Amino acid sequence: MKLGRYALAVALAVLLIAAPSAAAVEFHSEGANTTIKATQITTQQFFFDTGEFKCSKASASEFVNPTTWSTLTLHPGFSSCTSFGFTAAVAMNDCSYLIHIGGTFDIQCPAGKVAEFSSVFCTVTVSSQTGLKSYSHTNLGFGSSRTVILHFGATGVDYEEHGVLCENGTEQTDNGVFGGSIELRGFTAGGVQRGIWIS
Repeated sequence: MKLGRYALAVALAVLLIAAPSAAAVEFHSEGANTTIKATQITTQQFFFDTGEFKCSKASASEFVNPTTWSTLTLHPGFSSCTSFGFTAAVAMNDCSYLIHIGGTFDIQCPAGKVAEFSSVFCTVTVSSQTGLKSYSHTNLGFGSSRTVILHFGATGVDYEEHGVLCENGTEQTDNGVFGGSIELRGFTAGGVQRGIWIS
């Protein structure tokens, strides 16, 4: 289990070094009052000492008013998840990702809430934390068809396992890995696609 997590971390580190994110300054949209919709383009993977969670479906939506902004809040939802080959559940419980220009993001949870990763063997909870490293980005398309791909490769995620079958019993650990890519698209109030990009 641990070797798989470390191998993914190394592979993601190589991707992040190679990806063209160094010049990123801000998010941009062709117009104000844009709805940002996120869809999955690769399997979302979450590694903990207890094992790996994989989710084949992920989505998020967020409304932004200005045409230029430096942070983006996404409220992701994950479904069709498995762990150890069995059906698993990932409940974000209103926790969100706060994406910062520059390659880091935060996990923000309302008071008293945590994100829950539940398998037949163990439940893992992830609480609010800041400065997770990292993600890279790729701008795609031209004009109103422009989209942004976010490649997540966060290491050092804090989490807590709960249950007698968990690798660490019930204790706080800080070696979680979150990986996967999503595509961001912008839309007008009428549902017409609007170009977005990072530069």
